[in-house]
Amino acid sequence: MEKGKLMMIIIIALLVLLLGTVIGVTLYVTSLVNSRLIETNGSNAGTDSQIVKKLERSEITPLSLGEPFQLNLQKGTDGKDHFIGISVSVGYDNTQKDDSTALGELLANDVFKVRSIVSACIYSKTYDDLRYNSNGLSDLSAEILGRLQEEYNTSLIYEVILGDPFFQ
Repeated sequence: MEKGKLMMIIIIALLVLLLGTVIGVTLYVTSLVNSRLIETNGSNAGTDSQIVKKLERSEITPLSLGEPFQLNLQKGTDGKDHFIGISVSVGYDNTQKDDSTALGELLANDVFKVRSIVSACIYSKTYDDLRYNSNGLSDLSAEILGRLQEEYNTSLIYEVILGDPFFQ
């Protein structure tokens, strides 16, 4: 009976070791992916040669654009009408105090214009672009970011955060 207990302890120890390894690898991969997402979110669309300033979360001020967007999408390959429901926020660099404050006030007072830019970007997409393309939402985020940076002529607009979409 002693050998049975010893084997059980060894098996449990190996399972705990395996579980610890899986958790460690998962955390490592997740942190690696998140750091790459933060690096790419700050880049201007289409300007690979520009040096991108990497910001900490505390250096980004989020601005909610109010109620979630509910928009029709362009017809896709199935020829059917689809729509999307999605929340959108804009994050801007708050490290340059005077410029950041002015930009934050401008965006907050100009939410209708920002929402119309976001709406135009979303409306130009098809159901297939967003639902079945693995980079669909990140491409949409980058497109919105580029359009906002161009419209407001600033790189202080740092990221566009898209919530979980609802498709129909």
